[in-house]
Amino acid sequence: MLDIGVGIGGGARQAAREFGALVLGIDVSANMLSIAIDRLQNEKDTRVRYQISDALEYEFPASSFDYVFSRDGLHHNERIDIVMRRIFHWLKPGGKVLITIYGMGHGTLSAKFQAYVEKRKYFLKTLEEMVEITEAAGFENVQGTNLTKRFRDILLDERTKTLNRKNEFLEKFGEETFNSLLNGWNDKIDFIDDDNHNWNQIFATKPL
Repeated sequence: MLDIGVGIGGGARQAAREFGALVLGIDVSANMLSIAIDRLQNEKDTRVRYQISDALEYEFPASSFDYVFSRDGLHHNERIDIVMRRIFHWLKPGGKVLITIYGMGHGTLSAKFQAYVEKRKYFLKTLEEMVEITEAAGFENVQGTNLTKRFRDILLDERTKTLNRKNEFLEKFGEETFNSLLNGWNDKIDFIDDDNHNWNQIFATKPL
């Protein structure tokens, strides 16, 4: 399995631990991967390995992987169409791709949301656009799922837990960090309610 944008490696280690998968995790962040490697050393799981690579630049041989997975990372790529074609090339016939990705909704985009997207260097597509891009890359049985309600519930839960432990949080991290997190959650919830910010999932198969 290839994990694109593996970050600190939680998903890669989980796939190895729960499903026995052999996982290669790639990321462009050396800082993230250093944490991933430290945690992997603690677990001593030889089924997982990491490398610094950009999915738009690094060339894997054709038909290298049974599965390709990416959680919340591909929206940083301006040419997601190229990434999906590369994933198609890397998968074995019958291989599966599963990604979650931030997306754009169908509401009128607020100036605040557009500034947020630009600051974070996101390149957002609607769910329908992502399905079309995935099909154009050659995949079949493309399933697009809108996970935005779940995303909103997660944000609300994180905000509530932090507010319930406000004093403890302030002592440990300070008021500036607390306010930054709270404002971030509030903004994202507003973006979701305005149907600006979506969270989408794509699952598809490479034909045999």
